Amino acid sequence: MVSDTGNHRVLVFDAGGKYIRTIGAPSTNVINQDTASATATTTGNVTADAPGEHGHITAADGTFFRPLGVAADNQERIYVCDCGNDRIQIFSLLGEHLSSSEVSFEKPTGICVDSFGNALICYSRGVAVFSGCPGVRLSDADE
Repeated sequence: MVSDTGNHRVLVFDAGGKYIRTIGAPSTNVINQDTASATATTTGNVTADAPGEHGHITAADGTFFRPLGVAADNQERIYVCDCGNDRIQIFSLLGEHLSSSEVSFEKPTGICVDSFGNALICYSRGVAVFSGCPGVRLSDADE
């Protein structure tokens, strides 16, 4: 698995390096911070703050804006750090969107999942550890 950050997608290859599929779709979100206008080029809710502040865009499930870290667990789930959308998304090996994190991670960049279902997530404010089955919720209750 390779996060293709610039093209807002994740590519899946077999052990021999042969391309298998693309996971996700681009969610190119643009916010003009000078005028506080916001535009989302994919389905999603858009809200913008006052000029000069950051707007907040809720992108559609299964779409990415600058995906970075990618990991797989022993339950055949793929975890993607959707850095530009401040969330973790979980997919099946076939590319079907299973869930998105219920808590927001500011700019998640890395993730690993152990054989017990514990996830270690690196993001701009530090590191978060979730125990149990993070592919189901990744919510505050899992902390």
